[in-house]
Amino acid sequence: MERAKVNEIDLPASRRVLVMSDVHGNRDFFWSLLGALDFSPEDELIVLGDLLEKGEGSLTLLREVMALSNTHRVHMLCGNCDNLTYNFADGNPDIPQSFYESYIFKWGEKCILRQMADELGLPLRSPADFPALRRAIRAHYRPELDFLRSLPTILRSGPFLFVHGGVPREHDL
Repeated sequence: MERAKVNEIDLPASRRVLVMSDVHGNRDFFWSLLGALDFSPEDELIVLGDLLEKGEGSLTLLREVMALSNTHRVHMLCGNCDNLTYNFADGNPDIPQSFYESYIFKWGEKCILRQMADELGLPLRSPADFPALRRAIRAHYRPELDFLRSLPTILRSGPFLFVHGGVPREHDL
């Protein structure tokens, strides 16, 4: 089981802080919202998790946010849909094969794992294709996996606590 990773961040009072959550691979929504808010390098953007999954633009949006993180102040949390990719690639024993079977085949092109398989030209017709997909993801998507693995689950800044899911007792952090 993964443990929570807490990062401290500095949010200067002079900077505008924009917070969004649950984009779920909707590139148009993400970029339209940032455009409507005139997002700039002078702002702080906090993505509270679930940037990925359930949207056909997940893989592209992930890469765009990775690039945006190099030019802007972007703080992203790992939501329960954002860790799916590296948990699959790593063969996380805490997640049963049946979960991936139902998830991948239910969401189809809206699943980032399917998007990766399609980009690589790999068939994904049954669970028998999973081992080859795991190997291919580890071989071809290292930057994306490293970025996702690096994400914290909690951000703290002064009196502010940013989480995707619930935290039962803050003093236990």
